[in-house]
Amino acid sequence: MTTTLKAADELLRLQQWAEAEMLYKRARDLGADKAAVEKGLAAAQAGLKQEGYKTALAEGLARLGAKDWENAERAFLKALEYEPNDPAASNALKDARAGKGAATTAPAATATPPATPTTPTTPATTPATPPTPAVTAPRPLELPTPETLDRDQWTKGAGSSCYWAGELLHLEEGDEKFTRMLKGNFAAGIAIEARMDERSMIYLDLRPDKDLGGKAPVIRGYGSKEGSPPYLLAGKDMAGRGKRQPPREQITLSFRRTGKQIEFYCGGEKIAETWDVPEGTPVWLWVCGKGTMNGAKVVGGQ
Repeated sequence: MTTTLKAADELLRLQQWAEAEMLYKRARDLGADKAAVEKGLAAAQAGLKQEGYKTALAEGLARLGAKDWENAERAFLKALEYEPNDPAASNALKDARAGKGAATTAPAATATPPATPTTPTTPATTPATPPTPAVTAPRPLELPTPETLDRDQWTKGAGSSCYWAGELLHLEEGDEKFTRMLKGNFAAGIAIEARMDERSMIYLDLRPDKDLGGKAPVIRGYGSKEGSPPYLLAGKDMAGRGKRQPPREQITLSFRRTGKQIEFYCGGEKIAETWDVPEGTPVWLWVCGKGTMNGAKVVGGQ
């Protein structure tokens, strides 16, 4: 009983809401202190509710940016189930429904009646108009496999205590910046040996250039934070969360930008995406936290 309650408290501290809720219920069945169980249950259920709201809202905003009105509406309705009368979800729902309505009420093309036959005439010799080139959506770049590090491609951040040992970069309460500014579509893969427990803190940043990026938010992809599942932040907003990772020594974190879309991957599995950075905004790639970086590769971004 005592062990189960302590385990539930620890899972609550790590923000693993569903697992904490399950253990609190088990502790209650075993006869644990009722007040402690009810307090923990309430906190876990509140965390689940907030996480569900943020995930649904992020999904809706992504669909809204892609003009996928139907799925955007569905996601915002889901967000409002978690947070009724929430102004952000309510206003976004109005936008989705307005877009959906405009798409369904667009006037249909009017059939052109057949032309009245006329006496053939000699055609005028006018130059032919060249065909308009078709506009195609950009194809996402392949996620690259990390390669041996080149220390000339990385520079230490201010106040960082990171250091090199041969071809390995040891991250110690600091960060390292990829020296090339990324401007267009790109894909980056970073291989890091990291502790996947309560001491773990490893993440990648896409930081807009202060002189060129305007008010675009920092995009941060966590591989682990105190043993958490991987998740993506756009500024302070949660864009999505993945599955909890088993304890292991090495993870591969990746970012990919295609037009307005930025995707975050952990171990080749897509965690989340965001549309919060304007297309083409110049960004710097940072690798941060505590671990050993032993591979990296960046393609595109010119």
